[in-house]
Amino acid sequence: MKERHFSLTEFVLYQLGRFPMRMAERLEAHVSEGCAACQRGLAFAQQLAGVTRRDREATPPAEVQQRARAMFRAVRQPEVRPLAGLAQVARLVFDSCLQPLPAGVRGALRLDRHLVFAERELLLDMHIEPLEDPAAQSITGQVQGKNVSQEQLSGLPVLLLEGGRVVMGTHTNRQGEFLFQSAPRREMTVCLLCPDRQVRIECPPSATTVD
Repeated sequence: MKERHFSLTEFVLYQLGRFPMRMAERLEAHVSEGCAACQRGLAFAQQLAGVTRRDREATPPAEVQQRARAMFRAVRQPEVRPLAGLAQVARLVFDSCLQPLPAGVRGALRLDRHLVFAERELLLDMHIEPLEDPAAQSITGQVQGKNVSQEQLSGLPVLLLEGGRVVMGTHTNRQGEFLFQSAPRREMTVCLLCPDRQVRIECPPSATTVD
């Protein structure tokens, strides 16, 4: 299977040291294999990091600082909401484990789980299935939207979080689909990064016993 290209955002996170170790190793291996597009992306991120460091170290002349203060003194600063304020928790609208059992069936072990979440115009369809490794599960999802084009649902970053820490990351494809192939089989948070907000989904483990 052909390795996917990495995005500029991922290269920047890698340069900042905020990329998960497993994904950083994949990025380094992919670039070392000779992918020209990703080599250019990494080089640009390195240059960008260098420019940012130089800008932080530079001290503008006093005259320039005084003119800048005079220009912006009378301008009211816009209210800036913290990033956490933009986060929206999606509402659970369907859980296969909460559906009634067929007549005559006392109990069953449902290893896979089908969940549907809603957040305003977005609908997030997810399937959680256990893997052979008892500590791992597969999380497959698709983002759909009412009056939202396919282009708007393509390439959205999707993060898998545990306690606020990024465990895995990916992007939606052209159909709005995403996959975490070997996710930990624990309660996790799926975070969809839309242009105007974060959508958070509380994701339960795959295996559930129903009595």
